[in-house]
Amino acid sequence: MNLAAFLFSTVTVLMHAYMESDRQSDLSKTLSEIKDDINFPRPERFDFIIVGGGAAGCTLAGMLAEHFTVLLLEKGGSAPPTARNLFLQRFVARDPVVNDFFYSSPQSNMSLGNGWGGQPGVHRMVIGKMLGGSQSHNAFKYSRGSQHDYNYYATVTGDDSWSWENMKKYFLSIENFDSSQKFVNESNRAHMGTSGPVLLDSSYETNAAGLVEAWFEAGRNLGYEPGDPNGERQHIGFTALHRTIRNGERQTAYNAFVEPLERANNPNLVIRRYSFVEEILFNSSTSLVAEGVRYKRHGFAQIALARREVIVSSGAHASPLLLMRSGIGPADVLNEANIPVRANLAVGKNLKAHVCVEPFFTVWNPPTGVFLRIQQSEYLDELDTYLQTERTGAFSQANTTAGNAFLVTSIARERNESDWSDLQIVITPRIPLEDETPIWVGLPIILNRIDSVGELRFNTAAYQQPTWDDSDLAIVDYKMYSAPIDMEKHLEGLKLGFTLLEETEPFKSMNFTWRNPQFPACDEFPYRSDDYWRCYIQHDTISYYHDVGTCKMGNDDEAIVDSKFRVRGGIQKLRVVDASIFPQPINSNIQASVMVIAAKASDEIIQQYNGQGSGANMNLLKGRNFFIILVVISILRWLTV
Repeated sequence: MNLAAFLFSTVTVLMHAYMESDRQSDLSKTLSEIKDDINFPRPERFDFIIVGGGAAGCTLAGMLAEHFTVLLLEKGGSAPPTARNLFLQRFVARDPVVNDFFYSSPQSNMSLGNGWGGQPGVHRMVIGKMLGGSQSHNAFKYSRGSQHDYNYYATVTGDDSWSWENMKKYFLSIENFDSSQKFVNESNRAHMGTSGPVLLDSSYETNAAGLVEAWFEAGRNLGYEPGDPNGERQHIGFTALHRTIRNGERQTAYNAFVEPLERANNPNLVIRRYSFVEEILFNSSTSLVAEGVRYKRHGFAQIALARREVIVSSGAHASPLLLMRSGIGPADVLNEANIPVRANLAVGKNLKAHVCVEPFFTVWNPPTGVFLRIQQSEYLDELDTYLQTERTGAFSQANTTAGNAFLVTSIARERNESDWSDLQIVITPRIPLEDETPIWVGLPIILNRIDSVGELRFNTAAYQQPTWDDSDLAIVDYKMYSAPIDMEKHLEGLKLGFTLLEETEPFKSMNFTWRNPQFPACDEFPYRSDDYWRCYIQHDTISYYHDVGTCKMGNDDEAIVDSKFRVRGGIQKLRVVDASIFPQPINSNIQASVMVIAAKASDEIIQQYNGQGSGANMNLLKGRNFFIILVVISILRWLTV
């Protein structure tokens, strides 16, 4: 076994060992805390209960805990140390110990040739199941999105607080670019935050800098000047990447907002790991006032009650499922599942996603200094370099994206949207682990503003078995390319991507060769004709892991929450704050925007309650008939479901 194989053969084993140790440690803590209550869950009371410890939930928890008592409930545990390392991202991103998997129903126009498990049309969506959520395994990209995205939200909600002019202050408040960060356009420095808790860097500052310069030159060949991915406005053209990385390690909302409070033993914040929320509690079968949640902590039944509000931040798949389990959703679906209807809302009806096709290329003539390679003879030295206090060297580099482009299709220009990107192209070099292995790259071509609308349905048959597992309850139907114009936009982007790597310098001289997956169904069309490419797109597409919209915000008949994140339909004391509320996706990677909407929500909540919390007062409830009734109702429901 060579050194590379030896090093990476143990990654998964060590990660699993850590996670099992973390689980056992938290289980011991749980048993110690509830030893007198195992057979009869004793409710606890907090100002706010937040369901989900991902990007939104951690941001909310950290900000609200400055004023109120907060319970943060996370289905998984702590992120493993492996997640902090950029080079090992792919090991974390596919492991079932730290992720939930959602599988689409068979699709007619996507994933026909790369369906999960060999099933045509079945796409697997990976959701982080750990503190930090999918931020703990994603590709680090930090992009605010377009100013037009936020102005669109302001328009559809009738609430100007969503406009770009208002929203940018929240970005500035969370961002931390230090003075050493390099900008393509130095004037953008004044439009980036420098003192927030979210630590950021630029791919322009790393070993990928040579590839970024080549990326810029190829863009110039196509008529685009280079720029920064964030700044005063989104740059239309080719950019480097801003990333949630500092000192060679991953940064998440947990690291930024929650971990400092947890380390300081802040009494206002209680975090319960390995805690799955089954249902939002109301004080009667007809009540519309959310009172708390019932959840399983390491399998033990628990109840928590909210003085102020319950906030659902479980993501675009789990949040709508929790609402529907709690009686908020389409009445016909809830009736079929024998769930009492509290609010007849179109939960799950507006599933939207970024859709991606990623051709891969072998680079036969890579120039020195453009692509990172680690020779076998360098491994031990590179390990020594990485394990120093300052994480540097090859193992501190992300084995992912180096360059980015925000572009506008001809169809968007015809819609008078020439300054609103609907197409994103990135270049993703793969670092070879063997001396003689050719360098290869992926070229994700992402359609990030789509007309097609899918849905997430509730599996009533699975619920009645019964099962509470989100993966079993979700029927994910993307309906991608159901709007034919999306296919034409993606076709335009794909052809541009091939032109970029095969016909523009300096890439042309590097001799990029497409690694054609050769789908037999496409052979009936002339090679590289438009019909051939349409067939290829249908067979090789995936969702780009940015699903949104299933609890969409707005004021139309299909809106689930209003512009203040409050659930509609007469429901009180209940909000949804996560990617599920976006009416359409941000036109870039979504982690930045998710943290920012959580910052906006916490700002509005603090203003609503004038920052008046109860202090660190989490006394167990006693002598309250109402709450005794609530406990009994919950236990009876457990016994009868």
